Order: sequence, then structure tokens, then C-alpha cells
Amino acid sequence: MKKKVFALTLTGVMALGLAACGGSSASTASSAGSAAAAAQSTSAAAPAAAGDVSINLIHFKTEAADQFDAAAEAYKAATGVTVNMTCSNDYNTDLKAAMSTDDMPTIFCLDGPEDLLEWDGYVEDLSDQPWVDMVFEGYLNNMTKDGKVYGLPQAVEGYGFIYNKEIFEAAGVDIASCLSVEDFDAAFGALKEKIDAGELADQFPNLEAVVSFPAGEGWVPGLHTSNLFISAEFDGDALAASQGELTMKYAADFQKLIDLQVKYTAFADDPMALNSVDYSAQVSSLITENVAVIQQGNWVGPEILNADPELLPKLGMIAMPIGNGYDGKLPVGVSTNFCVNAKSSPEQIAAAKDFLTWLYTSDEGKNFVANEFRFIPVMEGYEEFQSDNTLINDIMDYASRGETLNWVLAAYPSGWSDGVMGMNIQKYIAGEETWDECIAEVVAQWNALKMQG
Repeated sequence: MKKKVFALTLTGVMALGLAACGGSSASTASSAGSAAAAAQSTSAAAPAAAGDVSINLIHFKTEAADQFDAAAEAYKAATGVTVNMTCSNDYNTDLKAAMSTDDMPTIFCLDGPEDLLEWDGYVEDLSDQPWVDMVFEGYLNNMTKDGKVYGLPQAVEGYGFIYNKEIFEAAGVDIASCLSVEDFDAAFGALKEKIDAGELADQFPNLEAVVSFPAGEGWVPGLHTSNLFISAEFDGDALAASQGELTMKYAADFQKLIDLQVKYTAFADDPMALNSVDYSAQVSSLITENVAVIQQGNWVGPEILNADPELLPKLGMIAMPIGNGYDGKLPVGVSTNFCVNAKSSPEQIAAAKDFLTWLYTSDEGKNFVANEFRFIPVMEGYEEFQSDNTLINDIMDYASRGETLNWVLAAYPSGWSDGVMGMNIQKYIAGEETWDECIAEVVAQWNALKMQG
């Protein structure tokens, strides 16, 4: 969530459309070991580091925690190397705590250049790794400093309004053509009328509201919603965002999008209650068809598949309204990156590099990345993997049409998205401050933190 982002180029990935995963440090912690048989045999050479070596990996992909554990088991069976997986729901805090122990993570996740500055001396140079030349153009930008590569991008992700197509079709409401906030207001309003009148109760007995908005998760409005308008302000240039002052030029449009979602939740008459709605409750409400729309990304795919495999084909993703010429643009970017701890032992560093190479380039590892983790790939070599995930297909469709908006999340000052932007939006929703007060505070804090950096 820090500094520099790329110009999106999905060249070569277009044909893949893998079911996705990923997300924010917002899910539940899990480190349960769940061994699974490897689906394919590896074609890569045996790693150089093997035997009794043990390495630690900390990540926040809770929706794929069991699959990460299974990959570690498969790797140990093939090489003898133990990969201890830890999945965190408070990643930045847990990473700092883990780095202060004698048993530090060997592999950890960073977002961008500000992270590289914060963890200077802890990131191993990975420029000579075999996967570097395989990564698609632009995807290494966040982890490149002074011409050296310090991280392996995990996956490509996109987010927007995820909606239940069958609910809108049953209501006779066209959401697929919506672009502006006015379009969505009309579509959501028409669906709400049908819900309130009980016209959809027979087909969708649990349906009670149009939208679920997890304001209790500061990263949802503070990171993802805000990115739409901050990216628009800097024309999708994260480097410019990392070096420039924030004005929140499109604050009025930002407010409209927040108000739109609040208006069509089950708590429209008691907005303060939204600050108790978390990610889990939001996604569950979509799965149980209590609501028709949520703001999330393709990383919800594995959770939905686990809960109800028949639901995913019914879902679509559409770009949220931004205004000012950016309507219809879907935000797509690299979520985070695997880094190797330069302060680990030489044996652990070698083992960590070998594990990442195995995971992303061997047949067995690629099967985990594509079919188990359900990541959208960041490099060539995945052409044989195809997706039946409608969310991923929608992301790829936006990309193929050039209708994407770069993430500038890596330009955000550390802690600003949740602790400043997210917190102040919660105050606004609760009626504790006006929108103008909210914006004044987040702008002041952004620029103050940038000056400190």
C-alpha cells in the first residue's frame, strides 16, 4: 500500500483468465496445516537447497491459507525442505513482531517502494532469479530499486461492484450498462423497490437489501474506494502520487460513491451500524443472497467456491462510478510481492529462492498458483490454464478493451489507508464529522506523512 505502480499491460495474460484470490490483510488468521496431494508432477530441476533446511513464510491470503499449506507439504515431500506457513489478519503488525524475533520470516510480503525503504537491509536482491525475465512488462516496477529486483509479484487483481446477475435479471433491472453514479442510483433504486414490495421473495427469500458495505473494515473504503479517486487525481501515475501533494480533487465524487453504497444497505436508516459490518459478514451476505451487490475483488472467488460452487457463475463484476471521464474504468493491479529476508542464513536464503522458483515455474507449483491459489498469473508459462471464473473473465474483458485504472495504492503513506482515510470515513458515516472535515483531515495527514518520509 505504498509507492509505485505500473501501467497495466496484460499482454500474454489475456487468454488465461484464471480464477483469482488475494486481497487485503482483512481476513481471518489461519495457519492450519491441511495437506493435499500434488495435482501435477514438477518439471523443474530439484532445488539446490534441500535436506533439513526450514524456512518461514508469512502472508495474508487467508482465503487460500489451506492451499498455501498444501503447497508447503508438497514441496517438503519433493525436496525435504520445510516451509512453515503463517497467515495473518493483521499483517503489518504481525510482520513487525515476527521480524523482532530470533525466528524471523524468510519470505514475507511487501507492496512497493515505501515498503522497500521501511525494510531496507531486509530485502534480498532477486535480480538473478530465473523468473525475472518471465514476468510481464511493468509488474516488477513496485519492487525495482536502482535497477535491482527485490520481490516476486504474487498475482494480478481487480475490484469493483460484484453483483448477482440473476437477481437483477429477475427484477428486470439492467446493471450491466451502468456507468455514472446516477446510473447506479437508478438501478439500485429500481431493485430496492422490488425488494421492498416483496416481488422477489419467492425466488430470493433471503434478499433484504441491494448492497452490503463493510465500513468496519477500514481498508475497504480507505484503500480500495479511495484509490479510484486518488488514481484519477494523479492520472494513474503512482510515481507522481508518491512525490506529489494530495488535494482530493475528486472528493465530491468520492462522497457520492460512499453515500450511494450506504443508501442501499440494510442500515440506511442507521448508518453508524455499518461500522460494525466486516469483510466476512459482507461476503457471507452475498453468498446467502441477502444482498445483490458488494464492493470487492476477484479474491472473494475461492471463498465463494468453497461455500457455494453454483453461485460463482451467477456473479459479475462491473466498474464503480468515478466521474470526470473515468467512469467505466476497472482498477487492476499487482496486489503484493514475495520478498526474501536478507538477514536469514545463507542456507535459508537459498532455500527461499528455490521455493519461489518452484512455486511459480514448475508444473506442480504452477498448478498450485493457478488452480489452488486461483491467482491471475504475473508471468508467461501459464497458457494452458483456463478459467471458468466469471469475475476473472470480466476483469480480463475490461483489460482487453483498455478500460482499466492503475492502482496507486503503493503510493499511500504507511498506515494512512486504514488509520486515517478508513477511520475518517467511519466517522463520516457515523455522523461524527462532515465530509469536508473528513477530507481536510485525510489530505493534511497524507501530506504530513509524505513530508516525514
